[in-house]
Amino acid sequence: MIDRIQKSFLLGACGDCLGAPIEGVRSLEEIRALYGPEGLDRLVESMSHWGDVEGVIPAGQVTDDTTMAMTTASALVLACQKAAPDSPDFTEIMRHFLWQGYLQWGSRQLGGEALAEKCDPAIAWPDVVKAFWFPCGAGRGTIAALHEDAPGSVAQPLAYAREVRGRMTRGPNPGCGGMMRVVPLAFLPGISSARVFELACENAALTHGNQTAFVATGAVALFVHFAAMDRDWLNETRKVMQGFLSDPLYAEGICNVLAFMDKAEERFRQTPHSLDAINALPAEIGVRNPFLAGPVLAQVVYAVLCAQRGAKHALVIAANHGGDSDSVAAIVGNVLGAADMNVPPEWGDVLVQRVGIMNMAKQFCGIAPERMQYDRKETPYRPHWGG
Repeated sequence: MIDRIQKSFLLGACGDCLGAPIEGVRSLEEIRALYGPEGLDRLVESMSHWGDVEGVIPAGQVTDDTTMAMTTASALVLACQKAAPDSPDFTEIMRHFLWQGYLQWGSRQLGGEALAEKCDPAIAWPDVVKAFWFPCGAGRGTIAALHEDAPGSVAQPLAYAREVRGRMTRGPNPGCGGMMRVVPLAFLPGISSARVFELACENAALTHGNQTAFVATGAVALFVHFAAMDRDWLNETRKVMQGFLSDPLYAEGICNVLAFMDKAEERFRQTPHSLDAINALPAEIGVRNPFLAGPVLAQVVYAVLCAQRGAKHALVIAANHGGDSDSVAAIVGNVLGAADMNVPPEWGDVLVQRVGIMNMAKQFCGIAPERMQYDRKETPYRPHWGG
């Protein structure tokens, strides 16, 4: 399982780095004008879209997507030292360490400096995660939520109104900030698929209390969870979420997310492997802001289905559109790495944090190495990704 976890983390980081330079380019037409009709297909230097980093950002430098995911991994390692993931106490212990990890990360971000006062100095964070705590384009909504007195939850979502970097931000947050940081949770050993979904939703709800946003995060965790088991990631995820439809804490979000998944799959069947199709998905699902959780989820599903032509092709599709290019591509990379797809060497060779990411994966696998094995079918399901 260590190989799949490393590939998931590394391919996610590659997607993050691929999409980062064009995250601030808000139209596919402009991306094509800059990089050609097939869009950006290599890791390139960039400039910060948020003003938090001066000068040129080197090719292969990760952003908030990867740094938050690595913080999640480290927090889960600490939580698992206190309780087993399948124990009744684990949820609250996990929430505590995740919140504290995100506060540490957030205190290094533009607009988050005051969060340092809320960090618990008694927690012994390992050096491997500290290397991921640097300014990296943090979302305003996440920083706003972290300023609250206590974390949110599925049962008690955060509602706030706070100005961050000159703009008012309000919660419950409908963005994708939970989705891009959740991948390590999908690999927790010894828990059911339903438990993966519940814990992933709680992870997101710390900061992103909109029901569609935290359910979409649960869906992403299940995509990775089932891909790692060589199971039908899309239909198995549907089955798990349908089991929560009777719970009002999840029901509306599940209905929305299932509809977005269906629309993305339908669009792929009609128009596969198309930058124009993935770019049009936010409008087709009726959400104007492509940076919100719903559009990001739909674009993730579409791009993962493109993986029949390889991981690199799917990641190029995932990044080249007028929405959240790095988050979509990072999540797609997480899913494909879990499915044992390889990192393109021309990308992996320039990934700045490659060694740190691999070390984090090794540390994460130390949670319970004897349990880091998934039961697979005797004849493994091999996804025919897009049909």
